[in-house]
Amino acid sequence: MKRSRRTTSESAADSAVERAPEYDRDVQSVGYFGDAVFAIAMTLLVVNIRVPSGTSADTLGRALRGLGSSFASYGITFIVIGFYWLGYHRQLHHLERFDGTALVIDLLFLMSVAFLPFPSLLLNQYFGSVSEVFYASSLAASGLLLGLLWIYPARRRLLRGVDARLNRYYTLRALYPPFIFLLSIPVAVGDPHAAEYVWALVVLGRPILRRIAYR
Repeated sequence: MKRSRRTTSESAADSAVERAPEYDRDVQSVGYFGDAVFAIAMTLLVVNIRVPSGTSADTLGRALRGLGSSFASYGITFIVIGFYWLGYHRQLHHLERFDGTALVIDLLFLMSVAFLPFPSLLLNQYFGSVSEVFYASSLAASGLLLGLLWIYPARRRLLRGVDARLNRYYTLRALYPPFIFLLSIPVAVGDPHAAEYVWALVVLGRPILRRIAYR
């Protein structure tokens, strides 16, 4: 009898495991974790700005003027990460739940965001074609993962309250920044300074996306 009861109990447990949605997580807890990663990454950006050693009170003004590129890199990266954070939360708002694959995509996206202070540091210290290509590639990779974090749940029907136009608009919003950064790579090879003007399209071109999506 004991063996029979134990076998029945094990069978019931196995059946419950089969019915349970493996790796499903509520969206709110995942969003809290994402907020922490974004906050750390955005805070670390300012650590990359350092006054040169040996600077005195008399030479501080000259040293600060020499940090112009560092301030620019900080501002650009902070704004882009901020856009990614806003897009991330807009997407989470429509996400009903995470399955295992969506969680993996989310982790890869957050890993790429946590990595962004490093290419920003390289851009500060070694400004040139190589650092700009590496920087643009890193930002493009994060943007593509954010786009995948929308496209995959949309195809797996993990979203709620999303019609065809909204789906198209959010897809364009997610893929537009990485497209601009990838577009800037051949420009950076020829002229690193010109690539920064291409990056400005990330902000300037956003109002056009809604018109395209809802036309």
